[in-house]
Amino acid sequence: MNKKPLYLVYSDKKSCTIDASRFMEISPDWIEKIEVLKEAKATALYGSKAANGVLLIEIKKAYASKIDFSQK
Repeated sequence: MNKKPLYLVYSDKKSCTIDASRFMEISPDWIEKIEVLKEAKATALYGSKAANGVLLIEIKKAYASKIDFSQK
């Protein structure tokens, strides 16, 4: 059973999910803020795939072009 949270990367209106192993590819300099959603709030917003929580990672606009938002 997968106990990892859902990693959601976004900038403005673009977003994508990434695998936990790819989180380390994001430079700390690119990150504007990180928000953690837990339990009922995460599941209500993102469904059963977020049962273990959600990490919302906002990327600074200057670095948004470095993220491939076409990934699902």
